[in-house]
Amino acid sequence: MLNEIKKLSARFGALEATMVTKDALTAMEQKISKEIRALDAKIDVSFEQLHGRLAKLEVVYTDALNRLDGFVKHLEAERQELMLTQRDVTLIRRHLGLDKIGVIEVEK
Repeated sequence: MLNEIKKLSARFGALEATMVTKDALTAMEQKISKEIRALDAKIDVSFEQLHGRLAKLEVVYTDALNRLDGFVKHLEAERQELMLTQRDVTLIRRHLGLDKIGVIEVEK
């Protein structure tokens, strides 16, 4: 009988140890699950922040491209104006006979 009690006590102790281990594992699993949810929330926040920053960069980039395009068009207009001005100067010089000044004509 004493032997039976010892066996039952040993089995109860093993069962108790298993229960403690199982409870500890469940608690650890819950803790890890909570940490994973917290990290997932942080990742979501970081992703949203990154998305916002990218959207701002896209606006800045688009604005810079538009400004650059405007500047290029302005330069093209200035170039066209200078070409017309140069052509006008050439026509005026020809009309006044100034286009031959400084040119040495050699008779053949």
